[in-house]
Amino acid sequence: MKKRIFSMVMVCVMVIASIAPVQATEVGAEYEIVATTNVVEVDGFSFEITEAVDENYNLTRTFERNFVPFSASTDYEFANALLLALGFTQETIDMMSSEALASVATTTFAIANVSYSVQYDDGYRQVTPSYAYQRASYMNELQAQYLETYGSIRPLNEDWYTRNINSGVMQIHHGAFRIGNSRTYLFATSGHWLSMPFARLNGSIGQMGSNVSVNSHTISAQASYLLPNGTRRFTPVTVGEDRDGNWEGAAGRFRLPEPSFLINNPHNFQAVITFEGTVRGTGLDNYPMNTAGTYSHQSMAINFGSVGISARGISIGLSLAFSPTDITAPSIQIWR
Repeated sequence: MKKRIFSMVMVCVMVIASIAPVQATEVGAEYEIVATTNVVEVDGFSFEITEAVDENYNLTRTFERNFVPFSASTDYEFANALLLALGFTQETIDMMSSEALASVATTTFAIANVSYSVQYDDGYRQVTPSYAYQRASYMNELQAQYLETYGSIRPLNEDWYTRNINSGVMQIHHGAFRIGNSRTYLFATSGHWLSMPFARLNGSIGQMGSNVSVNSHTISAQASYLLPNGTRRFTPVTVGEDRDGNWEGAAGRFRLPEPSFLINNPHNFQAVITFEGTVRGTGLDNYPMNTAGTYSHQSMAINFGSVGISARGISIGLSLAFSPTDITAPSIQIWR
């Protein structure tokens, strides 16, 4: 049954745009902002999921239940199925720690969003999912042709490289999971290069929250990619924390893999970070919690940088001499 998006206020959940939102492109049909509730079946589990799409093509899914079974903390199959129902990929879930999955298994309320961004000369812009996958397929074919011809991703043919350098297509998920009926949430953010940028160097996956104290010992981050033979390799990740005013967060830094010839062409690169955070203050009735996830891409610099946080721009990630490009999921605001 359809109902307008403002009806989501009835469950006291609101998704707000980033302070500095990117503009949606002209491609794709216009979206009517509506919410629908459906029963989603995943691996034998049934979830009542509410979905809403905003004018920038951001899809938000919510899940809620009134009680948690006694054995929930060890029900990793339930956690895996719920994460899939909320849109996270299986590769991302496989990189989450058992502690993070245990927290998801005990959630009474979960909200997650997904957005798609395409690289242009002036930065990344959010697009429809269908256009993102279409663009990614095209750019992956171009990269394969370039590798087959030149044996490297570097600009051996300057004209061809310059015309096709804007090849990055990113899918980013961000979610918050209330652990039981406590004031502690598990936060999870994942970034997935549907097609990797030609200009590679460093990247980071991060997330942050306002009125939230990050539990440092729960921070976990992983990154991995596939080779053409199906082998998945993991990339070393360095984790850092930062704080700006009443915002706290953490991010994992890593180097993007460089290809050489088609037999060593990394693809399906995915990164994920999770941590628990406890809401500060007297409760969410008086202090709303805002949270956002960010993927930062740095294609020019000689240093690896450090983790930095900016509440003004709602982003956390690489802090460098050469400013990286941030791809930020729409922030989530929760009054609960």
